[in-house]
Amino acid sequence: MISPYIYPGIPRVKKKRREPRRYPELDKLFEICCRAYGIHPDYARRSRTRDEVCCAKHAYCYFARKYYPDIPVDDVAPVAGYKNHASVYHGEAVAQGFIEVGDILFIAGFRNAEKFVKTLVNERRLKL
Repeated sequence: MISPYIYPGIPRVKKKRREPRRYPELDKLFEICCRAYGIHPDYARRSRTRDEVCCAKHAYCYFARKYYPDIPVDDVAPVAGYKNHASVYHGEAVAQGFIEVGDILFIAGFRNAEKFVKTLVNERRLKL
Protein backbone atom coordinates (compact mmCIF):
# COMPACT_ATOMS: atom_id res chain seq x y z
CA MET A 1 0.00 0.00 0.00
CA ILE A 2 1.24 3.46 -0.88
CA SER A 3 1.33 5.94 1.98
CA PRO A 4 -0.79 9.10 1.38
CA TYR A 5 1.80 11.11 3.29
CA ILE A 6 4.50 10.40 0.73
CA TYR A 7 2.29 10.92 -2.33
CA PRO A 8 0.00 13.91 -1.63
CA GLY A 9 -2.13 13.36 -4.73
CA ILE A 10 -3.75 10.24 -3.27
CA PRO A 11 -6.92 10.98 -1.26
CA ARG A 12 -6.96 9.90 2.37
CA VAL A 13 -9.56 7.32 3.35
CA LYS A 14 -11.42 8.31 6.50
CA LYS A 15 -13.07 5.87 8.85
CA LYS A 16 -16.76 6.33 9.29
CA ARG A 17 -17.68 7.29 12.86
CA ARG A 18 -20.45 5.43 14.55
CA GLU A 19 -23.45 7.32 15.87
CA PRO A 20 -23.39 7.50 19.70
CA ARG A 21 -26.12 5.55 21.47
CA ARG A 22 -28.42 7.32 23.91
CA TYR A 23 -28.68 5.87 27.38
CA PRO A 24 -31.56 7.13 29.56
CA GLU A 25 -29.46 6.50 32.67
CA LEU A 26 -26.86 9.00 31.49
CA ASP A 27 -29.48 11.63 30.73
CA LYS A 28 -30.91 11.23 34.22
CA LEU A 29 -27.41 11.29 35.74
CA PHE A 30 -26.56 14.53 33.94
CA GLU A 31 -29.82 16.09 35.07
CA ILE A 32 -29.11 15.12 38.69
CA CYS A 33 -25.63 16.64 38.55
CA CYS A 34 -26.90 19.87 37.01
CA ARG A 35 -29.73 20.23 39.52
CA ALA A 36 -27.29 19.69 42.40
CA TYR A 37 -25.34 22.73 41.23
CA GLY A 38 -28.49 24.77 40.56
CA ILE A 39 -28.36 24.99 36.77
CA HIS A 40 -30.61 23.78 33.99
CA PRO A 41 -29.27 20.81 31.94
CA ASP A 42 -29.92 22.55 28.60
CA TYR A 43 -27.89 25.53 29.75
CA ALA A 44 -25.05 23.25 30.83
CA ARG A 45 -24.95 21.37 27.52
CA ARG A 46 -23.98 24.52 25.68
CA SER A 47 -20.34 25.47 25.84
CA ARG A 48 -20.05 27.51 29.01
CA THR A 49 -17.14 28.25 31.31
CA ARG A 50 -18.98 29.35 34.46
CA ASP A 51 -17.76 27.55 37.57
CA GLU A 52 -21.11 25.91 38.34
CA VAL A 53 -21.44 24.54 34.81
CA CYS A 54 -17.91 23.16 34.78
CA CYS A 55 -18.37 21.60 38.21
CA ALA A 56 -21.61 19.92 37.15
CA LYS A 57 -19.99 18.52 34.01
CA HIS A 58 -16.95 17.27 35.94
CA ALA A 59 -19.18 15.59 38.52
CA TYR A 60 -21.17 13.97 35.72
CA CYS A 61 -17.99 12.58 34.14
CA TYR A 62 -16.82 11.25 37.49
CA PHE A 63 -20.13 9.51 38.26
CA ALA A 64 -20.55 8.16 34.73
CA ARG A 65 -17.12 6.55 34.76
CA LYS A 66 -17.54 5.27 38.33
CA TYR A 67 -21.06 3.83 38.22
CA TYR A 68 -21.41 3.00 34.51
CA PRO A 69 -18.03 1.60 33.42
CA ASP A 70 -19.68 -0.70 30.87
CA ILE A 71 -20.97 2.25 28.79
CA PRO A 72 -18.44 3.41 26.14
CA VAL A 73 -16.87 6.79 26.82
CA ASP A 74 -17.81 7.96 23.31
CA ASP A 75 -21.46 7.62 24.38
CA VAL A 76 -20.90 9.49 27.66
CA ALA A 77 -19.47 12.62 26.02
CA PRO A 78 -22.43 13.92 23.93
CA VAL A 79 -24.81 13.93 26.91
CA ALA A 80 -22.78 16.71 28.53
CA GLY A 81 -22.20 18.53 25.26
CA TYR A 82 -18.62 17.34 24.88
CA LYS A 83 -17.21 16.61 21.45
CA ASN A 84 -15.14 13.52 22.23
CA HIS A 85 -14.04 11.00 24.83
CA ALA A 86 -10.95 12.97 25.89
CA SER A 87 -13.14 15.60 27.55
CA VAL A 88 -14.74 12.89 29.69
CA TYR A 89 -11.35 11.62 30.86
CA HIS A 90 -10.27 15.19 31.61
CA GLY A 91 -13.49 15.91 33.53
CA GLU A 92 -13.03 12.78 35.61
CA ALA A 93 -9.43 13.72 36.44
CA VAL A 94 -10.41 17.26 37.41
CA ALA A 95 -13.20 15.94 39.65
CA GLN A 96 -10.78 13.59 41.40
CA GLY A 97 -8.41 16.50 41.93
CA PHE A 98 -11.18 18.65 43.43
CA ILE A 99 -12.13 15.80 45.77
CA GLU A 100 -8.53 15.33 46.94
CA VAL A 101 -8.00 19.05 47.49
CA GLY A 102 -11.45 19.59 49.01
CA ASP A 103 -12.59 22.46 46.78
CA ILE A 104 -15.58 23.97 48.60
CA LEU A 105 -17.58 24.99 45.49
CA PHE A 106 -17.21 21.54 43.94
CA ILE A 107 -17.73 19.46 47.09
CA ALA A 108 -21.00 21.17 48.09
CA GLY A 109 -22.84 20.16 44.93
CA PHE A 110 -20.95 16.88 44.63
CA ARG A 111 -22.15 15.54 47.97
CA ASN A 112 -25.70 16.60 47.18
CA ALA A 113 -25.61 14.87 43.80
CA GLU A 114 -23.95 11.75 45.21
CA LYS A 115 -26.99 10.90 47.33
CA PHE A 116 -29.33 10.99 44.34
CA VAL A 117 -26.89 9.17 42.06
CA LYS A 118 -26.60 6.26 44.48
CA THR A 119 -30.39 5.85 44.55
CA LEU A 120 -30.46 6.00 40.73
CA VAL A 121 -27.80 3.30 40.48
CA ASN A 122 -29.56 1.11 43.06
CA GLU A 123 -32.84 1.38 41.12
CA ARG A 124 -31.02 0.34 37.95
CA ARG A 125 -29.52 -2.69 39.67
CA LEU A 126 -32.90 -3.74 40.99
CA LYS A 127 -34.35 -3.64 37.47
CA LEU A 128 -31.62 -5.93 36.16
